[in-house]
Amino acid sequence: MTHPKNIGDQIGDAVQDALEHQDFSKIQEMVWQGIGVATKGIGEGISQAAETSRKMYEEYQRAQAERLEQNRKLDEFNRIAPSRFGSAHGMKIGGTLMAVLGGMFSFSFGATAFIALIGVLAGSANLLGIPAAALLALTGASVGVTAAGGSRMKLSNRFSRYVKAIGTADSIELDDLACKTGRSEKDVEKDIEKLIDKDLFLQGHLDGDEDILFLTDDAYDDYQTYRRQAAEKQAREQLRQQAASERAQGRPLTDEERERLAKGRKLLENVDARIPDLGSDTVQKKARAIHAVVKSILDRAEQDPDVIDELDQLVEYYLPLTIKLLDAYAELAEQPIQSQSIGASRQEIENTLDTLIRAFAKLHDSLFREMTWDVSTDISVLNAVLAQDGLTEDPFDKKAGGNKQ
Repeated sequence: MTHPKNIGDQIGDAVQDALEHQDFSKIQEMVWQGIGVATKGIGEGISQAAETSRKMYEEYQRAQAERLEQNRKLDEFNRIAPSRFGSAHGMKIGGTLMAVLGGMFSFSFGATAFIALIGVLAGSANLLGIPAAALLALTGASVGVTAAGGSRMKLSNRFSRYVKAIGTADSIELDDLACKTGRSEKDVEKDIEKLIDKDLFLQGHLDGDEDILFLTDDAYDDYQTYRRQAAEKQAREQLRQQAASERAQGRPLTDEERERLAKGRKLLENVDARIPDLGSDTVQKKARAIHAVVKSILDRAEQDPDVIDELDQLVEYYLPLTIKLLDAYAELAEQPIQSQSIGASRQEIENTLDTLIRAFAKLHDSLFREMTWDVSTDISVLNAVLAQDGLTEDPFDKKAGGNKQ
């Protein structure tokens, strides 16, 4: 392949050869070849430049996006920090003063005590008139002040690291905080307890059972509500399992309970048998609704015999009344002349069937109330777990989000 940087020399040689031999036939071919090579080189250069430019722009976009996200997080942190984090400036200054003054006094008292001891050992009188034991005690106290000051300074520095690691989170697990700050979970827990006592976590709550630090009162209250609901749900589940176990081991149905259920199912069959004769699609739908609800009630009663006592009114009054109403409606619907009074009677029966449907539904709900409570609690627990996994809105953030103006 002809390299672009040699094409000029080749064309020059061709021209010189043409002049010498008076043969210019190859010059045009060399010129076109040179143009092709140069064009290709230019194209490759442009392509490389375009690719480099594209990569640079993509890198710029990524950097810009990262910068905007960092600024967003910083703005959010600056907005919420005053209500969550106190200032450790005073603690740091106090610690520094304690360390400096304690060090100075430690050196002074220590040096004086050393001189006094030397004098006593040499048999000389104590020129200062201060017992060596007192000087040593003062030296020890000064060392203690120095150590306490150093501890305060270190704790204030760790507080800054904790704040940075927590960021805008409403809560954080201690093992996660320990991992982010390079300390043991036990040491982190001790630090957090001290910092809460010193009001540096202004709304801080430490859940010792779960080892979670909550940064807002709302987040802590929501979590306590969630735990209470979970505990209540667990207790109800245990009671339900116990009841189910007792039924499985079971007390059998008494003869009276079997008769009552059999009577209810027989009446329900009579309701079903009358549906085709009702004529009106609307009334047929209402009769089918009654049949479905009552069947569910009877099925539930067969599974849990303890509720059968609640079915007296259903079996002895409501179902027979339903059958009478359906018979009356069917008879009215068969009349060849539908007078105004017949129409009014049919409408009144329809309205009464609506009332019966509501009554049966209310009885049905009362029998299944425990189950619906469990389902509601299951949903609440599921939402909280999903939120903790980042799969939906965090309930700990709802109130904080609702306070944003």
